[in-house]
Amino acid sequence: MIYVLIVALLPIVAIVVRARKVFRKAVLSNQNTYYYMLSNGATSFEAFVPYMRSTLKTMLRRITPQAKIALPAVLLGLLLGGGNPLRALLLSVVVVLAILAASFALSFIVIEIERRRMVDDHCKIK
Repeated sequence: MIYVLIVALLPIVAIVVRARKVFRKAVLSNQNTYYYMLSNGATSFEAFVPYMRSTLKTMLRRITPQAKIALPAVLLGLLLGGGNPLRALLLSVVVVLAILAASFALSFIVIEIERRRMVDDHCKIK
């Protein structure tokens, strides 16, 4: 029972750690762009949008191979189990979309939490 829980939580922890690391690295390596956007009238959130976009793109590129593995695995499992081929194909597409949506949502939540932790009350990066 505990083994199943650990196996289920491991990809989630990996996504959280990776998203946080990629976002912090992007922001800390390009602080001048953030301050430039702030000086031109952008809000703190608007100044972080390019970093958020690049981090989400990076995270989705890293999640795509997992989705590519899940597609034939679900399809083959349902076909070998005697399921309807059309229903098996539909379910495998739903599983892949669920993996991508959950990964995207989790990455966005992690990025938003990290963005709020990185900025103080005066919009300066800590």
